[in-house]
Amino acid sequence: MDKMRKSRAGTTDKPSRAHTTLWRKLKRSNVMGASFFEHVTLNTYIVDFFCKECGLVILIDEQGQNVDPMRDEQLLALGFVVLHLDAQMITSRPATVAEQIREMIVSMKSAS
Repeated sequence: MDKMRKSRAGTTDKPSRAHTTLWRKLKRSNVMGASFFEHVTLNTYIVDFFCKECGLVILIDEQGQNVDPMRDEQLLALGFVVLHLDAQMITSRPATVAEQIREMIVSMKSAS
């Protein structure tokens, strides 16, 4: 378990308010059959949320803690789409963020 905590780079045992808020929205949503999983390991990185059906990775940026250009490049090279969301935006405007994610999924599924 200690190894897992260390590999999360900036996360803690208790999810942030933004993480909890977004997870509640994602669990209830079912946009075109897309379902999300939380804290998924992709390559060597643990991502906040992942939608396998469309290859969408969602990362919550909390005061710069989640910014890792190398991780983003590697995930993109593996064919994933990486979406960074601001923690403050998630907590202050969750419906807007949920709509942004929904639109992205619809667009991705339409393109494939």
